[in-house]
Amino acid sequence: MNDYGSAPRPANGPALLARRVAAHLVALLVFDVAVAGVALAMLLLLPWGPSLLFGDVIGYRVLGGGLRALLDARLLVAAPALAASFLVSVLSPGGRGPFLRVFGLTVVDEAGGPPSVPRRALRWAGLCLTTLALGLPAAWALLDEHGRAPHDILSGTRVLRARRNVD
Repeated sequence: MNDYGSAPRPANGPALLARRVAAHLVALLVFDVAVAGVALAMLLLLPWGPSLLFGDVIGYRVLGGGLRALLDARLLVAAPALAASFLVSVLSPGGRGPFLRVFGLTVVDEAGGPPSVPRRALRWAGLCLTTLALGLPAAWALLDEHGRAPHDILSGTRVLRARRNVD
């Protein structure tokens, strides 16, 4: 059983992979926009922030200084944002983060139930490594008979399409 009250539908191949890729890209986009927004707000609210963005302070050149300051601030904000991503992914009900829900996907363990918290944490770490490798390892899902990416194999999980109850 899944969050919708019915058994998940197994689905492999390009359709499932397309949903998985779309969910991951939307999550990355939201993550990136949130980090950039917080970094920009932080720079504008700090007393020296506007000078870093718009002026020549502490060795920043006027032309490239604003971009460099924004990138430095984004790096500062990225660590807590990554921690938040971990908490949302690992502690969400049934291990289904918000983007998996939006795209009608669910994560299950080998027995077909929701994965344990350690499995979710391992899956999240593997997903981060896959992302750092520009998503290339995820192409393995096309070759795996169960449509699993390396982070799924590592954590002993599968991604399935969730079926909604129509009662």
